[in-house]
Amino acid sequence: MLSTNNHFQFTNNPNTTIRCSPYTHNTNNDLVQKIKTYATANQQRGRRNSSYLSRFPVLSNNLSGEAVVLVAKKICDWVVQSNINGKNQQRINLLPLEKMEKGVLEILDTIMKWILDDMNEPPFILFVGIYLADKYVNRVGVRQSQVLWLILTSCIIAIKMYSDSQNISNINIAHKFQTSTKNLLKMESEFLTTIGYNCYVEESTIIAFLTSIYMEHICNITDKSSMLFSLIQQQQQQQLQQQQQQQQN
Repeated sequence: MLSTNNHFQFTNNPNTTIRCSPYTHNTNNDLVQKIKTYATANQQRGRRNSSYLSRFPVLSNNLSGEAVVLVAKKICDWVVQSNINGKNQQRINLLPLEKMEKGVLEILDTIMKWILDDMNEPPFILFVGIYLADKYVNRVGVRQSQVLWLILTSCIIAIKMYSDSQNISNINIAHKFQTSTKNLLKMESEFLTTIGYNCYVEESTIIAFLTSIYMEHICNITDKSSMLFSLIQQQQQQQLQQQQQQQQN
């Protein structure tokens, strides 16, 4: 589950935890810089494989690290909407939104480090995984205690689908995240069954998905700004009415 004391408790084994670095206000910038650095290194060292270059040419060269922050907000929205709409088995008390976003960013940072450092895959594989996870959530929802496992599972599937790498070992992944290969296979099977084994993704689809997240964010900001402006107008009108009444008296 997402925790306020900087660690995540895995639902498959209540007695096992994985330690993550405490969140600071610099996490966003660190993750953004990490993505930019990896993209530069890729161009210099030729680490990207032919499948990625042919299937995702735009994302391979123009990924914006800032998208991670918007994706974190999208994931929080998954949890909130699943809880409100009754997709979870029972409604639970969620973390305050700000703390939830911090926890989700820790999760994304953990997954991104695994993708870059352990799997030697390009960073945009995270966004392919997020897109697949969105399809899963639209069908069955997600609890805040499942977020880490959901994103990990979707990224494992994305790598297996679109990477030429032979460096995909469930044993190593299970060791890294302190779980068992049985649990990993069970989660993969459940995930694939839920989305109907439909993992085919075009680059244009991922770009459209990220664009929609951005537009949702802009609309939310616009709505909040309009609401704030409306409240200010109401207060000004009330003050004007009070002044007029005082003058009449």
